[in-house]
Amino acid sequence: MPIQPVISNTTPLIGLSGLNCLPLLQDLYTEVWIPREVEKEFLALDKTIYQEVLNSAPWIKVIDLTNPQSRGQVTLLLKIREIREIRENPRFRQWRGFVENEL
Repeated sequence: MPIQPVISNTTPLIGLSGLNCLPLLQDLYTEVWIPREVEKEFLALDKTIYQEVLNSAPWIKVIDLTNPQSRGQVTLLLKIREIREIRENPRFRQWRGFVENEL
């Protein structure tokens, strides 16, 4: 089951688009968030080509981290991921019932 959404930096965008495999991100995550600065860095490589890449991938959303609402969404997403990682840790199993009741 795909995880939704994920925050990306420039590296996966460059690598996967260069291999013509960017849709793999959509298969894995259904939605990808990139900060505005990542978009600028990506487009700086070749604006014509990479703007078309972004235009053809509507599941890639550019977020503005100067917007307090966007910062809040990113913080919440990171907290959810942190909780999932803790829950998936084998050492967490002994505390699972207690923590889930507290959450």
